[in-house]
Amino acid sequence: MAVLELTDNHFVCVDEELMSWLSLFEWTYEDYANCLVRKSGYVCRRSWDKSRLCMDAEIMKHAGLWEPNKVVNHKNSCRMDHRVENLRMATLSQHRRARRPTAQNISGLSGVTLHRPGWWRVSICVGGSSVYLGSYQDIEEAKAVRVAAEIEHFGDFRYDPTDLCPLWETQCPYCQDRAKMTWPTIWGTLTY
Repeated sequence: MAVLELTDNHFVCVDEELMSWLSLFEWTYEDYANCLVRKSGYVCRRSWDKSRLCMDAEIMKHAGLWEPNKVVNHKNSCRMDHRVENLRMATLSQHRRARRPTAQNISGLSGVTLHRPGWWRVSICVGGSSVYLGSYQDIEEAKAVRVAAEIEHFGDFRYDPTDLCPLWETQCPYCQDRAKMTWPTIWGTLTY
């Protein structure tokens, strides 16, 4: 693993073999990139025709792993981790399944919501339909039910809050923000 510094003082993880090739370009951390309206920061460069090229897509093309009509998915959900082992091609629905929970989610896990004081409702969306998995008083039991359903229905394309990039403690603002939002609600105790 190597660390590549971007032009705007951000850092990304890349493979050693790709470091010399990636260093030929000026990469920046941008809030919006491509025509797909990708938000929340992607690493991009400008091409000869002034269009933006995202680093994750360029690496997949360079490695010969690019598939048309698919999107690049980061296995650990960190957009600053561009190691080939962390990138994979996914359909849009697979890509959406691997999203982290929003900041408003108090359980720390998608599909686990506070139904009424002391009760956690668990559901999962499969094939466009919401499937009710039950209501539980114990949040840990509710999370276990949801994770088991994710493994069954989503396989590898699910969000795992414990899978962070190698730079998360020191140089990755994306993972530091994610850790601040996620760890206290997932591993802390919630009382209602």
